[in-house]
Amino acid sequence: MVRRPCAGLTIGLLLVGAAGSSAADAIPFYVIQGGRKLGLVQPFEGPESASRFYDYQSLVLSAFPNGVPQENLVSSIFVYQDTPNDVIGLGVLHGMAGHGVEGSLTMRLRFLTQAGYSTQLVVANEPGELREVNTDVWRGSWQWGARENDGGMWSGLGRGLDPHWGANLQMYTSSRVAIWQVVGADGTIIRLDKSLPVQLRPVPEPMTIALFGLGLAGGGFLLRRRRRAR
Repeated sequence: MVRRPCAGLTIGLLLVGAAGSSAADAIPFYVIQGGRKLGLVQPFEGPESASRFYDYQSLVLSAFPNGVPQENLVSSIFVYQDTPNDVIGLGVLHGMAGHGVEGSLTMRLRFLTQAGYSTQLVVANEPGELREVNTDVWRGSWQWGARENDGGMWSGLGRGLDPHWGANLQMYTSSRVAIWQVVGADGTIIRLDKSLPVQLRPVPEPMTIALFGLGLAGGGFLLRRRRRAR
């Protein structure tokens, strides 16, 4: 006897595929520090590459990523997903351009990439301030003046629709950096403890999980009906 897949399960799997087919839906990520999940953050997304989104302008020695806040005495972390290629990138931005205050910061960044991907530094305010000390492990030593900001942008952590990327960041020393934070496209801001490392981990697409559960539930319902009919 040929066993046919349950219609409910088939529909559920088809819906999962449909839900995962759009590269425009950025998957949120957890911010974890001290063993606690501090909250969910939505990546920034857009049609341009990570380097274009970071928007470094050499004439003023500063970057202007759209939507990422610039503030005095603040260091921000953000995630970016370019929608045409569905590739995840991560950026850091320190200080404020134009009317800021000088500062400095050292940090270690370790990227957990998906199979087949390799993290690349695509743009930096001062390339000499960043060096790769091991595969996907970077050390930043930034120093900026009163009229500029500082930072850098990486790309190639993985694909947003197959979320197995991650990042660990640890601040070592800082001067005139009062706030360390993660910022999201929806305006979410999560303040961090500068003395502890922070982890960023993506979560599964909520709609995909819901549809998969719906498909399984439908399959179970059909199985129960068939068993009763016997």
